[in-house]
This record gives sequence, C-alpha cells and structure tokens, in this order.
Amino acid sequence: MKIKNSLSVLNKKKKVIFCKKCVNSSLRPRLKFDKNGTCYSCLYSIKKHKKINWKKREDELLILLDKYRSKDGSHDIVVPSSGGKDSGYVAHILKYKYGMNPLAVSWAPGLYTKIGWLNLMAFCEKIDTLIYVPNRDLHSKLSRIAFEEYGDIFQPWQYGMEAYPQKVAIKYNIPLVMYGENQWVEYSGGHLDEEGGENTLLRRKLNQNLRIKSGVDKLIEIGVKKKIFKKTYIKKNKLVEDYRLPTEEETKKNNTRSYFFSYFRKWIPHQNYYYAAENCGLNCDIERTEGTFTKYASLDDKLDEIYYYFQYLKFGFGRCTSDASCEIRDGYISRKEGVNLVKLYDGEFPLRYLKESLRYINLTRKDFDKIVEKFRNKFLWKKNKKKKWELINKIK
Repeated sequence: MKIKNSLSVLNKKKKVIFCKKCVNSSLRPRLKFDKNGTCYSCLYSIKKHKKINWKKREDELLILLDKYRSKDGSHDIVVPSSGGKDSGYVAHILKYKYGMNPLAVSWAPGLYTKIGWLNLMAFCEKIDTLIYVPNRDLHSKLSRIAFEEYGDIFQPWQYGMEAYPQKVAIKYNIPLVMYGENQWVEYSGGHLDEEGGENTLLRRKLNQNLRIKSGVDKLIEIGVKKKIFKKTYIKKNKLVEDYRLPTEEETKKNNTRSYFFSYFRKWIPHQNYYYAAENCGLNCDIERTEGTFTKYASLDDKLDEIYYYFQYLKFGFGRCTSDASCEIRDGYISRKEGVNLVKLYDGEFPLRYLKESLRYINLTRKDFDKIVEKFRNKFLWKKNKKKKWELINKIK
C-alpha cells in the first residue's frame, strides 16, 4: 500500500521553520506561525499567562458545576483518567475543591507499565474509578492493523478513550464529562477553538477523521481483508461497540455535555505533576522515558515509545520536542536548553519495551524494521556518508 503523506507536497514547496520561542517546527500538523516566526502555541501561551481572566473563567466553571452537582452523593461528573498527573489533577480538584462527586473512567492501555499500574491504584484510593480493560485479543489485533497500515499503534486506544467514557456517562445517567486539556489549543495552536470550553460530539468526530482516520470500522475492514479477522468474529463480537462514539441521539437523550478543564483553569502540565504527586500518590518513573528528558508524563503504556518514535519518522519531530516546547512556554527551561535536549533525545530508538510490544501485536523485529522504512518520510530524511539515515532539517 502506497502511503499518502500530506507532508510530501508541503516539503517540496515550503522551507521548514522552527519557532523563535519554543522548539516546535512547521512540520507539526495543523500548527501555524505568525509573520515573526512564532508558533500559534506560543502565541496562545502568552495569552494564557498574561491576558486571560482566570477568575472569570473559574466563575464560569462554578456556574456549570452548580448546575450538575448531585444532592444525594451519586456520581455527577465523569473524568476520563489514566491515573496520571493530568487526570489526577482534574479529578482531585473537582472532588476536594469544588465538591463534585466524580467517577473516573479508565480505558486501559495496551500494555500496562509497572509504574502506570501502581499510580492508577494510588489514584483509586482518592477517586472512585471504573477501570475497563478491553478484550486483549481484539485490542491487540486492532493495534497491529493500525500500526501496519498507518504507523499509529495508538489508534484503537484513541478510539476507546474517546468513546467509552461517553458511553459510561450515558449508561449511568451522568450528564457531565470533564476532559483535561484541549490539545488543539495547548499544543497545536488551534486558535479557533480557544474561546470555547465545550468538547462537542461533532468535535470528537472531526478529531477522529483528522487525526486517527475514520473510526474503528476502517480497521475492521482492513483486518477482514487481510484475514486477521473473520467476518464471523466481528459479527459475534459486540465489544467492537466500545470503540465507537455514541450516536447523536444517545448523547441528546442523556443531555451529555463535555468540557475541557484547561478552558476554566490555567493548564500547566509541570504543576499538574506536583499537584498529583502531593494529593494522589503519583510517582515518577525511576528512569527517564525513551525519546525525551521527562519521567513523569504518559507513563502507563509500554506501547507509548513506539508511537512517539513513529511520530519522529513521519513528521520529523519526537516526544522531546513536544515536552521541551511545553516546558519552555511555561518558563521552566530556556529555548537554548530545549534545543540541547532535542538534540540529545528526540527520536531515540524505543528499545526498552520493544520485544514485549511486538509480542503483543504478533509481529517480529523484521516486520517492525520493514514498517519503520514504510513510514519514514523520505522528504525529511537522507542517508549520510556512513549510509545512516539522518534528518534533513535539524534544529540549531
């Protein structure tokens, strides 16, 4: 299958630029830059830190929560959660500062890490939590298909993470769902979204179509065609429904409303970690995460590091670029420090959990290496004198 890559056209016509304030590049999907070479994420960050009236935003939050707060102790808000720093911060504040009674809903990762599981158990000591581990056979096959076809091993998890908390809210008649940050605004400069805090069903559908193709049914179609699934397997397996977003009719019937907490309170991931560590028993890993300098974010899934490595192959930036950009914008490191970190860690090979991850999706190392070259964006990479691949556009 020939890969359709929108970057192919982009890179023929446009010079790659790096943000003057952080370490983002113009290769990041949907990210725009102003005439001075500053990315829209940095422009929004300036607004976030200096211009937004957060007291007014919190007043909006209080009005919203008062409308839905239960009087009998029943759960009144769903918080999609992994037990990590961000969902820990959101759920704990909702319960202990604002007097809500949240039900955290955790759609399990493909392969729990030890630290991820321990953090989730500590989180459960503070917050009522529903943990759903989707069928391992089904999830591993969907992950394999997404990895082989799109170079995105997280695609099925993304579908379930978007859909399942919504379905739990409908099932238990909980009309309010609170997500963490609006990633389009915080990390991709989605300035058109920044004035609205609601995460509508339409927006979630658009997110699936833009970011992670067109839903689980496409993966099933591919799986049947490649004989990974039998048609009878899918017809008998109602668990596929857990990966599908609820219908508009279901959403309206329950009057389900979903919002981003980052709209109401200033979102600073570094501070979220310290809050969750103090209040939810969150621990960082004993070693840094491969591909970056941090050891406190996205710790729960062993498949994580493959996902970010393929981001690097396809788009020319890795996990360290994202982490460093965020830390620069929030004032924890300088741009010079961020550049040095990117040079050290961006695109580090994901060796630590590779064997387990490939066993989980039933692929060999030889298969993996072929998929690496299938998704390496040849407009971003060249072979050097030693016949080794290197990025054409490097940050300086």
